[in-house]
Amino acid sequence: EGECEVETARNIGADYVISATLLKLEGVWILSAKLHESEGGDLLATGKTEANGLLDLSRATSGVAGSLLAKGLGLYASSFGTSASPEAGTSGGAFGGLQMDVSGKLAEKRCGEEAEREGATIRREKMASAVAKAQSNATSAWNGMLADLEACTKLDYDDRAPCIDAVENWITVASKMEVTLPAGQEMVETDCGLKQTVFDVISQKVAVDELPDAKAMLIQLNVRVTDQLNVRVSDQLDVVVEHLLAGRSSIARDLLQRLLADNIGAPELDEVRYRLAESHFNEKNWGGAARAFQEVVEKHSNSQWAPWAMLRQGECFVAMGQHKNAMLFYQDLEYKYPKSEAAKHARSRMTKPLTNEDGKW
Repeated sequence: EGECEVETARNIGADYVISATLLKLEGVWILSAKLHESEGGDLLATGKTEANGLLDLSRATSGVAGSLLAKGLGLYASSFGTSASPEAGTSGGAFGGLQMDVSGKLAEKRCGEEAEREGATIRREKMASAVAKAQSNATSAWNGMLADLEACTKLDYDDRAPCIDAVENWITVASKMEVTLPAGQEMVETDCGLKQTVFDVISQKVAVDELPDAKAMLIQLNVRVTDQLNVRVSDQLDVVVEHLLAGRSSIARDLLQRLLADNIGAPELDEVRYRLAESHFNEKNWGGAARAFQEVVEKHSNSQWAPWAMLRQGECFVAMGQHKNAMLFYQDLEYKYPKSEAAKHARSRMTKPLTNEDGKW
């Protein structure tokens, strides 16, 4: 055994332990009791009773125990004794016993907790299975057309439209794949028999493994000539603009980043960087767009795209609610590029409330 009541409870596998001390002072028996939770050793409740004789004390003891369980565990006892001390020379009165099955309640509580844990495990397993099935469906769909897509890259660009559409459709579906388990109940076998546990609806996005491959294939399909080493940047920019106009900013961005990496020093890099910033702008990533437009201004200050980049920067700050900063960009644009078309738009913005062309800001 251990050195104290809590250690003893742990040794015998008890969840809770009641201990007591008994004293006799000036002819009066005094019983002080404590209820501990054995795992953490927490003191949950205390109680005390007094009696002139051992018989009265014996009757009072069950009342003290009931009071401890009621206070410490929140259990309800229909009748249990009080801890009031009787007057000297009188009997302690009659005390009622604890009218409940404590061990049964504790067993029921443990079974309920077990059902919750096992039910949650079952739900996780069901979700994992559903996600795996969704991934398998996506993989099968991709593998089913992969050979044709690889052959399609050898066709003339104008003949690849069905292949490009198929990949774009697959990417759209795969990017939005989500598995949902409806709200319901799980039946779990416990020591108390079958238990029902209720769960809310849960959803989980599916990170499809082939998405990077599909995006790479789309880039390959968008190359306009068979010899990729001789692809004209201007041709690829036409494809980028098509994607931007169609709302496919992330696909356009993938193409643009590849153009930047593969065409260092190309004269079209000013537009490449401008379109890259535009892809962020179209997704309302105002901070990222403003920084990307700044690269255009800093690296291509003599380009036709520089004034437009400054105008867009002002629009980014308007969208972020920073109207004074936006005004600074419009003023700087008018100063640096006074004859540009973008400067005309800037002057117009400075003479009326700062909104975008659709009046949404």
